[in-house]
Amino acid sequence: MASSSGNAPLPPLLPRKEKPPFRPPASTPLTAKRKPVASACERCRKRKVRCDADRPSCGACVSGGQECIYATIPEETRHAALKRKHIELESQLREMRSSHQTLQQFIEALKFVDDNAATSIVRQLRNGAEISELAQDVNTGSLLLQLSDRPSLTGRGGEAENSVAGPSEQVVTHKRPQVTPSPYEELFDLLRTVRDKDALDILRRIRQGHDIHTTLRKAKEANPVAQLSLVPETRRWYQFPCRSSFPRFLEVADNPYLDSHMYRATTMDPSVPQVQTSNRQSTLNEALYTTPFHAAKMVDPYLWDIKAAKWTNVTSDNQLVSELLNSYFLHHYTIYMGFHKDYFLEDLAHGRTQFCSPLLVNTLLAAACHTSMKIPDRAKFWSPQNLAYQFLAEARRLWEMQDGESSLTAIQAAIVLNIIYDCDTMDRIGRSYLLQAVAMAHDLKLFQSSTDKAMSKNMQRARSFTAWCLFAWDAMHSFHYRLSPLFDEAPESPLPSAREHPSWYPEIYVRYPLDNTVVSIGFGPAMKAMVDLQHIAHGVARYYWSGYSQPANDPSPFRCQLDDWLHNLPDSLTFSNIILPMHLRIHLEYYSILVSLIQVQRDTRPVPSLESPAGSASQDDGEVGSQYIRIETLIRLYYMHHNLEIFDPYLIVNLLMLGNHVVDILDTAALQADDREFYRSTLVLCARGLYAQGKNSYISTMVYLMLRNRMKPHDHGLLDTYVHDEPSADQVSIIGYNRSNYPVPIIKIDEDPRTVLLGKLVKSYEGLLALISLANAFKVPEGTTDGFYKAYINSQGEEIHERVSNVKDHAAWPAIAEAKIPGKIALEKRQNGERYYSTHCGCGIELNHTNCDDAVQDLKNQMYDILWYLPAETAFYSIRDDVVAFSCNITPDTWYGQSAEFVTDILSWVTNECG
Repeated sequence: MASSSGNAPLPPLLPRKEKPPFRPPASTPLTAKRKPVASACERCRKRKVRCDADRPSCGACVSGGQECIYATIPEETRHAALKRKHIELESQLREMRSSHQTLQQFIEALKFVDDNAATSIVRQLRNGAEISELAQDVNTGSLLLQLSDRPSLTGRGGEAENSVAGPSEQVVTHKRPQVTPSPYEELFDLLRTVRDKDALDILRRIRQGHDIHTTLRKAKEANPVAQLSLVPETRRWYQFPCRSSFPRFLEVADNPYLDSHMYRATTMDPSVPQVQTSNRQSTLNEALYTTPFHAAKMVDPYLWDIKAAKWTNVTSDNQLVSELLNSYFLHHYTIYMGFHKDYFLEDLAHGRTQFCSPLLVNTLLAAACHTSMKIPDRAKFWSPQNLAYQFLAEARRLWEMQDGESSLTAIQAAIVLNIIYDCDTMDRIGRSYLLQAVAMAHDLKLFQSSTDKAMSKNMQRARSFTAWCLFAWDAMHSFHYRLSPLFDEAPESPLPSAREHPSWYPEIYVRYPLDNTVVSIGFGPAMKAMVDLQHIAHGVARYYWSGYSQPANDPSPFRCQLDDWLHNLPDSLTFSNIILPMHLRIHLEYYSILVSLIQVQRDTRPVPSLESPAGSASQDDGEVGSQYIRIETLIRLYYMHHNLEIFDPYLIVNLLMLGNHVVDILDTAALQADDREFYRSTLVLCARGLYAQGKNSYISTMVYLMLRNRMKPHDHGLLDTYVHDEPSADQVSIIGYNRSNYPVPIIKIDEDPRTVLLGKLVKSYEGLLALISLANAFKVPEGTTDGFYKAYINSQGEEIHERVSNVKDHAAWPAIAEAKIPGKIALEKRQNGERYYSTHCGCGIELNHTNCDDAVQDLKNQMYDILWYLPAETAFYSIRDDVVAFSCNITPDTWYGQSAEFVTDILSWVTNECG
């Protein structure tokens, strides 16, 4: 086998196969080149990222949920766009120069027309005549023009009806966007809108040779509508008094507002932060962080299309009414919701009366006057010349005419009337309107779910909305006035979720100056949160002031409800995202309720013993202090971003709470010098805020004076550098208008509120005014001889000096001859720092010691005759040559008795303190 295998033939060798022809490898498909784009969108260009230039939104903006803006038209490069805009601007400049020359010639020609021609010109302007045509007519002397041939500015293509811009953008055709109007254009805009008498006055000034700038300035000063139309200040420039920085004691770890975007935007980082929200909006509008809210203007298609004469007899000025309602919805409606805004405005513009009525319109305009910062003396509700007085008088007339007839708009008007009277310290009168609103609600079965299938969906929603507004207002009013609520239960129809049913709530859209972006303020979630919070306040009011005995004074359930409420706030109302005044207001209201409950919980704890140490009480004190840290942070943020001048009655409560808290700290706490100065800054900020709010509502003026009365003399001096509030004749004369039962928040919620009713405290303020008059303005009448006198303020506010007796001999008291007093003697006010009892000395004044001792002895001996009983609101003084000694009782309806020993002790104190 081996041999056979070894001899086997070998396989034949085959020739080499030919190599296959060379074939290049198959090429992989090349990716298409990136499509060239003419220009990127503005956002991609600023971020320096690639943009696919899709229109109307590129892919990057769509994926990021951002608004996509192009500065070019399709297929246009940036260079071509700049060239096009340059050509357009040159064309506009030529047109403006031509228009300016035409208007200038028109003004010169007006100097030579007579009164009849001037009247005709004004009439033609009102009917839409073109300025160029009028100028040609005036120059040629041809004024025989038919008004019917003139084109109407409001009838061109429906632009005025469909526009959502303000009235100034609807009327003037030659005014271009983003271009400042010339003085001539502004002047002719005024001629179109002011009353006939004012228009003729303007033309008369022109004919007298006044220059255009002076004429325009005087016309604006005399015209309230022009004042309302001025663009408000848009820069945030508000700085704290005394110290410009945030206090160190606010920068604590548990202060959640220090991590807010508002805090960083306001105090540290000038750039606009990115704020994530639930509706996929990744950034809030820049204007929200750079512009105060009072500079915004409401955007609504119906707001600027109102015929005033149909709804009110007070004015026929459409623009004035629109401006007032604009202010109302931004600053009043966001606090006190009383009706459905959208249904009201739609009926108002179309002249329907289902959700609108003259009673409701005049009531809203009266309230709006308190909110408009352009109306001077808007808090003087007693003045017949005040626009608010006139609208309120018309509303009262219409209320009396409807004679108690129940209707939805009457209930809504009653809510607003109650609010107006509360702000005017006339809440005892305003309460009657609330009671009538409750009676009408029962009559219309407003709180019951509607079973009427014939009722429209809008009417059902309007009824439910009004029912919840009435319930929320009664709850808030009852809590702050320490009253039992008028409703035991909430409406049967539940309050819808703002996230699941956003259309149930009206929305408010605004536009800021110099910014064309329309911004939604998120009214629905804010209203839902506020009504839920007021529902908790309703339970607190029922628990403490219903008149029923409670088994235990336990606020714990309410605190649990507040914790749940805070935990479930929508994204726009969380600590980090709040920015608008209504956001801050909701948080401040939460803390005002919480502080009241903590104080009750602290006071109901058992007296500390060996078994129960006092640690829990100190823990509650620390918790109260922690809440006040947050309150002060919110108020400072509010001031820095929006100022404290805009209408906001909630601020009155919180400013007084914080001010009283700071006064107590300054009186009792041992503070470092730097912290003490910051607390003084806070106190001045609170007083200054109350004083500013006093320009909107009279109740704030009363509360401001009460806080000022608690301040030390050196704090008065610091406040005087920021507030100049010398007593006026109005402050003395309007005391009789006060009809307030508002319990000033200086007591606890489980105490009797009747002890600090505002009406009683205002009576004390009347005595305080007398003291201020005695200390600052009271002069001993010239020619007054030595003797013993009585001084008081009579019912007419007049200062009366009544001679009681001459100086006479009492035992060892020698007789003193009368002597004339040269000139007048001013009484210098000095205080020893006590809250109620004050002693005045003559420090800093060169006194004749003999006359000083004699005058004091005269006063002491004479007062023996009346047993040292001082009548209410009365001063006694005695004169010795150039010295006056006096004793005052500034309290109302109270006589105070003092012994001679007490007076001797006081004089000894003065001697020890002053030498």
